[in-house]
Amino acid sequence: MKNTEPDYRFDFNEWMKLAQEDPAAFAEQRQRVIDAHLARTAPQLKGLQFRIDMECRRAGEALQACERLSSMMWNSFHELESLFDASGAPRPPDPPAKTARIVPFKRRP
Repeated sequence: MKNTEPDYRFDFNEWMKLAQEDPAAFAEQRQRVIDAHLARTAPQLKGLQFRIDMECRRAGEALQACERLSSMMWNSFHELESLFDASGAPRPPDPPAKTARIVPFKRRP
């Protein structure tokens, strides 16, 4: 039986070249890959992908988009953390403190 799954191997150099030479084609191809992946694996995440796309669009430049997405991630983390706290479930114990002996280095003349 022939494998009908599309090949989604990621070639960074190929994507970088496409982004540099034809940003519109890059955006179109990126959206196709995202849509195909979500349809195959997690269609319920389309809303989240929409939010991600809108934050990137609103940001205008890559660094601001990264900061916005990082903020979204941390906000979600803190929401989950507060739900966990509200549930009354016991928290896992903190990992033991790591200790180390500091070895002094002699200064070179």
